[in-house]
Amino acid sequence: MTADDEVRNIRWTLEKIHQALYGIDNEFEKALPEINNILTKLEQIITNIANEASDIRNTTIQTISNFPNYTVYFLILLILEVAAGITALILIYFIIISFNQLYHKQFIPYDKRKNGKLFRKSNEKDMQKYDAKALVYYGPSSSFASLDIPYDKNDKEWWIEMHNLDNRRLIQPEKV
Repeated sequence: MTADDEVRNIRWTLEKIHQALYGIDNEFEKALPEINNILTKLEQIITNIANEASDIRNTTIQTISNFPNYTVYFLILLILEVAAGITALILIYFIIISFNQLYHKQFIPYDKRKNGKLFRKSNEKDMQKYDAKALVYYGPSSSFASLDIPYDKNDKEWWIEMHNLDNRRLIQPEKV
């Protein structure tokens, strides 16, 4: 091969390289606007996401700033705790009263004209005879007690009725 052939061969190779680069350049020129368009859309989407995140952050900060600080919540919890404690004490009091009334329940009809007292006899002889709690009513005669006639407190005839609370029976009536 001569030098002219070598130069022609190099020229031909350079021409092919030039044509290939020209084709690549044309393809890049066609692709660049599409890539720029896609990048612009992506940039817009990212900007919108950043703006929405900023709006959410600002809304959250604004909402939280409307709440009172933690001392108000502690005060509300303290007030609720005290109210619950007072309610519990009141309920316990009423339960105790209910059990007390249940324990001392009257098994006989209550007559408002008679006064009743609960006692346990302390006399040993009587304890053997009546070893039980008894409810004592004292008032006018039993025959008048069942009537709805008002009676005079200074009436001379007074009776004591002892009712056994364990077996619900009249132990003994006595005239006073």
